[in-house]
Amino acid sequence: MNITSLQSTLAPILAPIAPAVLFGNNLHAGMIHDGINPTLALAASVLGTGGVELSGALACSMAVLAYHKKDFKVMGISTASAFIYALFVMMGILQSQNTGTFASAVVISLVAYLMQGVWQSYNNKIRMAQAEADVQVRSMDAERKLINSQTRNAKVSGNLPETYRNLPESSGGTDWRLLPEGDKRVIAGMSAREISKAYRISERTARNWKQYAEEEKL
Repeated sequence: MNITSLQSTLAPILAPIAPAVLFGNNLHAGMIHDGINPTLALAASVLGTGGVELSGALACSMAVLAYHKKDFKVMGISTASAFIYALFVMMGILQSQNTGTFASAVVISLVAYLMQGVWQSYNNKIRMAQAEADVQVRSMDAERKLINSQTRNAKVSGNLPETYRNLPESSGGTDWRLLPEGDKRVIAGMSAREISKAYRISERTARNWKQYAEEEKL
């Protein structure tokens, strides 16, 4: 787990502790004042406060997710829910002496919830992009093997065109000039390490291939 993942996990847990404790305490005091059984009041205040905080976190996460999905109706509902969460938590702490401080903590809690949603969304995009890149590399690797097999078979049977027979092979068994144009376009957007892995060539050769691809792309 990197530092950003750790921050995204801890921030929405730690930020709302102070306003949540105050809100739960006021909720508990109110139920005791109304004659509710102390044990029942304690359980209800703890569970109720936890539910309130989870609702706020869910509203912010849904707002971010809906934004990325371009579902502005859900985004509007989620944003309104987050606002209602903040409003009612602030109402629940109005009896404290330092209302401004606790109100600020509520706002910071919203920020923490919002950034957790942003991080989750961004992290999902990174994983999806990596998965697509892996699929592309595997596809290119399979295509490379097929081309190599066809080239070897053509050499054995003598059916390889004269221009191909005279081309030197690279250390990886595949000459740059023998690659399909589609491969060359894809290679221009790959890293040297990905090229090396896909074609089983040295990273030095891979860097040369990437340079060739970028030059041909211009």
